[in-house]
Amino acid sequence: MQNNKLSKGNQKKPFKKLSQQKIKITDKDTGYGKTVLLKQFCLPNGLTEVFFIDEGKDSVQIFALTQDKNVILVKQFRAGTEKEEYELPGGGVEQNEDLKEAAKRELQEETGHVGEIQFLCSLPYGPYSTGLRHTFIATSCNRETKNLDLDPNEFLSVNLIPLEKFRDLIKTGQVRGFDVSYMALDKLNLLT
Repeated sequence: MQNNKLSKGNQKKPFKKLSQQKIKITDKDTGYGKTVLLKQFCLPNGLTEVFFIDEGKDSVQIFALTQDKNVILVKQFRAGTEKEEYELPGGGVEQNEDLKEAAKRELQEETGHVGEIQFLCSLPYGPYSTGLRHTFIATSCNRETKNLDLDPNEFLSVNLIPLEKFRDLIKTGQVRGFDVSYMALDKLNLLT
């Protein structure tokens, strides 16, 4: 096993970017595409490593709460896990779209609900992605329409989860967006 500790005499070298290239992957039937960045870095110990980075679009994610303290979740199939998962409503931001307007639009399209929207924070998707999740809290939500405005490849159900049950779901990792859920509950003083 390699010892990664630096001795007192060693200076820590910075990560040095050596190269970057872009690979575009497009499905000829649907037109759906992805861009992957291959970034090569020299590591502080002199090793060279290539990282595969998802060049992602920004999105919005909404922690939504009804007037009677039910959390609004969507449940949909995810190909990575090959199962249906609970998650916070949200979706992609259109080019030049105001983030708060995107949050309102996505909440209404996916759940039929409207509410009072406030910005929470922006988070990276993950360490191997360029995209950001712009997160919002929606309070005093009520259902404005039963008709959802879903994309052709979206199949989801809307679920109103009582706050106590929701807390149990995030404690056990059963909600995608549990980090945003925790921050929202904390901001609303509803953690316990």
